[in-house]
Amino acid sequence: MGGTEASRHPAGRAPLFVPALAFAAGCGLGVSCAVPVLSACLCLAGALGLWFAARDRPRLSLVACGLAIFAAAALHARLPFAFIGADDLRSLPAAKFDVPTWEGRVADFPRFTPSPRDSAQGRVRFVLAVERWNPGGGWAPARGQVSATVDGTTDAWRIGQHVRLSGPLTEPRGPSGPGQFDARSFLADRRIYYELRASEPDTVRLDDPVRLSDRVGRWGEEVRRWAVVQLNKGVEGDPLAGPVAAGFILGRKDLVPPLVLAHFRATGTYHLFSVSGGNMAVLLSLALAGLRLGGAIRWRWGWLAAPVLFFYALTSGGQAGVTRALLSAVIVLGAWSLGRPVTALNLWSLTLLAVLACLPEAVRDMGFQFSFTVVLALIVLTPPLARLLGAPLRLDPFIPHRFATPRQKLQSHANLWASGLLAGCAAAWIGSTVLELIYFHQLCLVSPLANLVAVPTAWLIFMVGLFSLLGGLAGRTLPVLLNNANWVLVKLLVGMVTFLAQLPWASVYFGPPGFSGAEPRFVVMRAGYGTTVLLRHQGHAWLLNPSDERSFFYTVEPARKYLGISRLDGVVLTQWSSADAAAARFVPQVVPAGPFHAPPVNPHLASAWAAPFVDGTLPVVPWPAGATETPSPSLTVSVLSPPTTESAGSAADRGLVLLFDYHGARMLYAGEIGFPVEQRILENHPDLAAAVLVQGQHAKTRNFLPAWIGQVRPRELVLIGQRSSSELHPDLFGDLPAADRPRVWEMEETGAVVVTLHRDGTATVRRWDASD
Repeated sequence: MGGTEASRHPAGRAPLFVPALAFAAGCGLGVSCAVPVLSACLCLAGALGLWFAARDRPRLSLVACGLAIFAAAALHARLPFAFIGADDLRSLPAAKFDVPTWEGRVADFPRFTPSPRDSAQGRVRFVLAVERWNPGGGWAPARGQVSATVDGTTDAWRIGQHVRLSGPLTEPRGPSGPGQFDARSFLADRRIYYELRASEPDTVRLDDPVRLSDRVGRWGEEVRRWAVVQLNKGVEGDPLAGPVAAGFILGRKDLVPPLVLAHFRATGTYHLFSVSGGNMAVLLSLALAGLRLGGAIRWRWGWLAAPVLFFYALTSGGQAGVTRALLSAVIVLGAWSLGRPVTALNLWSLTLLAVLACLPEAVRDMGFQFSFTVVLALIVLTPPLARLLGAPLRLDPFIPHRFATPRQKLQSHANLWASGLLAGCAAAWIGSTVLELIYFHQLCLVSPLANLVAVPTAWLIFMVGLFSLLGGLAGRTLPVLLNNANWVLVKLLVGMVTFLAQLPWASVYFGPPGFSGAEPRFVVMRAGYGTTVLLRHQGHAWLLNPSDERSFFYTVEPARKYLGISRLDGVVLTQWSSADAAAARFVPQVVPAGPFHAPPVNPHLASAWAAPFVDGTLPVVPWPAGATETPSPSLTVSVLSPPTTESAGSAADRGLVLLFDYHGARMLYAGEIGFPVEQRILENHPDLAAAVLVQGQHAKTRNFLPAWIGQVRPRELVLIGQRSSSELHPDLFGDLPAADRPRVWEMEETGAVVVTLHRDGTATVRRWDASD
């Protein structure tokens, strides 16, 4: 390969690129598979021997070098799992699962969630770096990190505090349903393998000297709190201006309304709330501009910006993207000081090696993968795409730039800026699409267009917010003016994102292969204090119970997207209760939806969540007893209760009882009705036989009477609600032979279950599995 060709080839510009990929692949193998340490050592020795033997053959020696790096990375990633010390939490005896006492330090920013009833009290979560433990016979050394939760406490926890907690360790649970957060994998990627839950009376804060690193962390935490207050000055009454600005600057997504976050997800602009390279680039540019105004030379004094970048990374929470961006910026500043050339691909490779050398488990982290993949796509794809897009309006190469007219120069600069922005948006979309399909089953079609407007606007909001924070050091007037300017920008940005998100073709979702087959499948899952059911059959989809607001956005919506539901043919509110229907008003704003169906009597006319039904914004089709519907071909649903005039009893007793029938295969959804409703249905509908019964224990009266079970004769009982089978009627199965007793699925233990009605008249129930 000639010198010119080598300089154009990515590997020629970045000799660290291929080693970085080999190291990342080796780390991925080491953390994902139980590779024996001896095997990794033998592979490493063999690769080094091959490299030494082939030192006179360049191509073969490069291959051997890559194999050696791959084996070394796999060994590096596997060592923390292979050699576990006696004081490691994973090696401690079973007494750790009893109620021992633990002592250690708060290792990250505590996250306080106030109680809805008392904002001064609530729950706090933090990472506890354990130093010792007492199982009951005295203190002993212990080492490791625990995800700790303290209930009934105040917002008085700070990073670096030395604390003592009492409680058992528990292993984190995996996802309980489709699209749910996988706490087990998330924590394991951070070398956290246990959780600890305690209450305020079981905690003691010890007055130990605070280390310098903890003082720096507390300073960053206080600045973070101060910045949130500062960004809301002058716009305190607006629910968007301050929270969105804090989200862009500090990564505080928890302050932004869930509906707004859902629209940003649907348009592929959710990354704006993750502090990453874009934020660092803007901040570094402003810092260098300040140095230049002061007469400082960039390559000599640029390192002065490093403390500013470090402090910003500290106050923004140290996310994966900002860690990568900080390392990149520090490497660039160091290279400038040493007079060394910097190439983007080499910088990306060195940063990747540095992160994985410190924490090889990060290779499995979704944020890490998105951050490095998108940046790689920007580096590799943006230049050729920019040349391609800018070619039609590029200045004639035979015209020297200094001889061009002012109009031609303006056109050239505009063309260069526009083609670069378009190319960057397209490259980022290409780089993120594959990961979005894998993790979110989403193909965002409006993402390039949305990012074309959203990214520059977000950077402008970021800069205005930074100047507001700087102005807050001198007084109140300037921050108020700048925050009101941001109010205008935030309103324009959120309005544009909302408009694009509500386009029917904004995002398309793809379910697991074969999930939407020829037979109807019901995914039954807990959502807050209610139960949600998602039905899929031959391209049709229905939703039973949107649940409450929080559960809708963090349980129902992820499940809908994971299952590949891009449109709802109908929405059913089985109960007029906040636990099942409070989020119904959000459904048409996030997904195209068909008509709403509900019980005929709504007793919650004065409730705020029921306002859209009262004023007619959301028209509802009443479903009294005797009504029938065909959600999909060959699948019918019959309403067994309540009658048209039913107004007595609890919301559960006035709820819908639905009988689904598919070629004789039946599922009865009975909610949490009590025994009077069971008796009335038995009198009016003698043919209740159903292979699957979905029902929960009534909150006040008995249900699951022997006559009810004997008439339904279920083979599978999906127990919804918060009570276990031990609290059911004592004679529930007393009159049934052992062979006729149904199998009970307790959703509090099993998580989501999948009910399938088969064409041959049978039905099956199985626990939802992550492989789905």
